[in-house]
Amino acid sequence: MTFSELVRLNYWFEGSSAGPATPITYAVIALFALKLIGALVVWLLRRRLFPGQRIKTRLANRFGPWVVAVAAIGLVSAGLRVFEFPILSARVIWLASFLTLAGMGTYLAWYMVKRYPDEDTRLRREEERQRFIPKPRRARRR
Repeated sequence: MTFSELVRLNYWFEGSSAGPATPITYAVIALFALKLIGALVVWLLRRRLFPGQRIKTRLANRFGPWVVAVAAIGLVSAGLRVFEFPILSARVIWLASFLTLAGMGTYLAWYMVKRYPDEDTRLRREEERQRFIPKPRRARRR
């Protein structure tokens, strides 16, 4: 594969007419399968993985379905490529899935570095304040 092939628009949109699957196709399938399994584990077991960490649980709940869906789309597209199915096996779908996963990962990394410390501090302060607010007593029955 040369650079001139990568720049051709036809290269990204050709489906099963590109020929049999290459080792790169199987590597892409493995990558999407690992991403799918990892995202499912984090999403479904988020309360066990992050006990007492509301922000991380919320992030896993928010991004879990999206990562699972994008990884599944990439996996199905790569699988269709192996079976030389003409529809939905174009490389552009892989590219869109890779870019979407990279964008989500970049946002998550930025969030953990920039916003997470401030939000975690705010939540801890709020929990501490709630702990020491007096609770109303129940009225006694006579």
